Amino acid sequence: MWPGFRSEDMSYVQILLPSAVAEEFVDNVGREACMEFTDLNANFQPFQRTYTKDIMKIQEIERRIREIEAQLKEYKVPFKSDVTADDLKNCPRGTIIDAIAKDVNKTYSELKSQGNAEKDLHKQLLEREAKIEVLSQMETFLSQRIALVEERLGLMESEDAMPLIRRDERRPDDVTFKYIAGVVTNAQRVSFERQVYLTTRGNSLVQFEATSHDRMVFAVFFLGNQLQRLLRRLCQFMNIFVCYESDSETPRKVLLQQAQSERAEDKRAHLATKKLLMRIMREAVTQLKGWKITLIQEKGIRVTLNKFRQKARNNVVVAEGWCATKAKEQIHDIMEQIVHGKGVSQPILTDCPFKGNPPTYFEENELTAAFQAIVDTYGVPRYKEFNPAIPTIITFPFLFGVMYGDMFHGSCLLLFALCLLLAGKLTDLSQSELMSSLYFARYVLLLMGVFAVYCGVIYNDCMSVMVNGWNGSQWQHGYTTDDQVVMVQRNVYAVGIDPAWSGVDNQLSFANSLKMKLAVIIGVIQMTFGLFLKLSNHLQENDFISVWFEFIPQMVFMMCFFGYMVFLIFYKWCIDWTTSTLSDTPSLITVLIKMFLSPGSVDSEVQIFGNKNLQATIQVIFLLALILSIPVMLCVKPCILRSRMANHNYQNVPDDEKEETEVQLPVVQSKEGEKSEKSQTTDEVSKQTEHEDSKDTESHHSTQHGKRHEHESFGDIMIHQLIHTIEYVLGTISNTASYLRLWALSLAHAELSEVFFDKTLRMTLESTGVGAVIMNVVSAAAFLSFTCTVLLIMDVLECFLHALRLHWVEFQNKFFYADGKAFRPFAFEKLLKAE
Repeated sequence: MWPGFRSEDMSYVQILLPSAVAEEFVDNVGREACMEFTDLNANFQPFQRTYTKDIMKIQEIERRIREIEAQLKEYKVPFKSDVTADDLKNCPRGTIIDAIAKDVNKTYSELKSQGNAEKDLHKQLLEREAKIEVLSQMETFLSQRIALVEERLGLMESEDAMPLIRRDERRPDDVTFKYIAGVVTNAQRVSFERQVYLTTRGNSLVQFEATSHDRMVFAVFFLGNQLQRLLRRLCQFMNIFVCYESDSETPRKVLLQQAQSERAEDKRAHLATKKLLMRIMREAVTQLKGWKITLIQEKGIRVTLNKFRQKARNNVVVAEGWCATKAKEQIHDIMEQIVHGKGVSQPILTDCPFKGNPPTYFEENELTAAFQAIVDTYGVPRYKEFNPAIPTIITFPFLFGVMYGDMFHGSCLLLFALCLLLAGKLTDLSQSELMSSLYFARYVLLLMGVFAVYCGVIYNDCMSVMVNGWNGSQWQHGYTTDDQVVMVQRNVYAVGIDPAWSGVDNQLSFANSLKMKLAVIIGVIQMTFGLFLKLSNHLQENDFISVWFEFIPQMVFMMCFFGYMVFLIFYKWCIDWTTSTLSDTPSLITVLIKMFLSPGSVDSEVQIFGNKNLQATIQVIFLLALILSIPVMLCVKPCILRSRMANHNYQNVPDDEKEETEVQLPVVQSKEGEKSEKSQTTDEVSKQTEHEDSKDTESHHSTQHGKRHEHESFGDIMIHQLIHTIEYVLGTISNTASYLRLWALSLAHAELSEVFFDKTLRMTLESTGVGAVIMNVVSAAAFLSFTCTVLLIMDVLECFLHALRLHWVEFQNKFFYADGKAFRPFAFEKLLKAE
């Protein structure tokens, strides 16, 4: 079988490693992605595993790194710390965790302390500036509002309001108004004004003055010390800075001078602190990506090491898992490399009996990866089952092309795929998730475009216009005496549909008939191919019961009805009905219906062969074979399996001997353990470990479809076979009808293309006059917009999804069980998906 048609041979191996090189071994395996490890500590709680503390320490370091990144974003410091799969795979292993923890904690502490200091200084500087702003404007602010204070708060004489401005002229017995002044943001103004009103119960007056910044100077006028205390609490609660109060002992000019000098000092301190903070941040940026790469690697290594069984007495760890058989040599090379020059024992790799069913592993390349992803999205093939991705490379884009066949639109898709190929070579498309996905599917799009162009050539369809591009139209218009147009054939058109069909009255009916029959032919061929793939699976599994009593009856059922229908389609195409001796052209649907309703009789309405008796005999034979295939599928295989179960001789072992064996086995193991307690070598540890693990080793379950049911009851086997038979019989009919979507979507695409062309370009191209140029531009813009949005985007997605459904449901259900287990090796490049 060609490479990739079936999964690689898999081996279940056990590896004994000295503890000193276990981490390096996992590191090398993670770079090569050659082994899937089994969790030998599945019964242990997470806190009972050896490396759980290290994992928790790494998670704490990662949390601090995220906080460092958040601080860098807050200060708008540019950094690139995105880790790629290539970084994890190619970067050598970094420093130990403790060293990284020390560096990260040091940087985190410095950034946190300097960041807090910078924020405190920045806040203090803003307060100084706000205080300067208030004090410098207070004289003008109060003088302009004396009249308003008199009016609102009840002062009738202006001299009584003078204490608002000149404190040194107050008399001891004067009842004067007080005020507090400060700064609020524009967002705080409404809520602050409302809270002041509620706090003072309306016995206050709030005035605001806009400044050049997003702030406003305010002054609250009130009477009494009680309101003053309440307003102080309110400002403290709302985090509003009060710059000046009317009963302050220090004059405003002195406070202004002090604030200006303090602002200058704060500016110098803030600038120095910010420079130091930026220097620390720039140093952190240079180390950030390296930290993250090392932490992801070390975390993945320790998660994997937690799956190993520890042999503390011998300083040996035991690892088990799956690997490709041809990769064992690579694992041997890794083991030799990690112990070279270290003075430790040589690791040992031994084959073990299979534990469960082997995983499925296919080698992929850039071409097959996207098609394999299409198949794996539905389900993973079983071990050694035929890989559906191989025929999908051709059948998937071909079915898409059958539905989307158009030379122009297919060329647009092909050009887009070629641009993706070129762009991927020149630039990195991994930054955008959409472009990364499109680039991953570049070869799928390329083949879709190729087959769309090919089918467009076969349909002779280019934006609903037929092209006379080969040997010229081989039909010509002829006229009868009644001026009726007839088509006279001169020769055969070289490729595809003759352009002479363009514009004739029966063009649509001819295209419909042709495409519908092609859809049925393609469907039957693909389903039959699926049955042969099922045969290959049975032969691979040596399941000859299913070959004789499942595949052959299914093939008979398929050929006797749908194969006969396809034969009739080709046979009818080969007959020249203008010279045929038959009276009428028979309808194939009527022929097949009469085959079931009137077996053995063929009238002139359904006669397609020259000999009626021959046609009747063939149809009766096909009908009998079709009917008999159903009970063969249903009954023979379960009866054979039941007979096998009845005649199967099991070796009867007495219960007392079984118990004696189970009791004696641990005694022998304990003696071997005591005997080698002090001088046990690595080879002896290997033998002992294999002996202990033999009790838990499960026998390899055969994947043969026939043998898989031998331990089930006959009732379960019969019900399973009944469901399988009904599903195949009814599914074959419904699946064939489902392939008519090839005809329906091809017709829809052609009709949409024709409508868009006729209602835009064709109408305006025939117009003349001054406004014809403007109309041509408008119609061209409308045609391009409709074509791009509907035909080049929506219709591509629609045809893609329908081609996907035909593969998942109609084709793959003939041979594909999709219940396999994927091979998931430990690989650094896959750790990003787990983050």
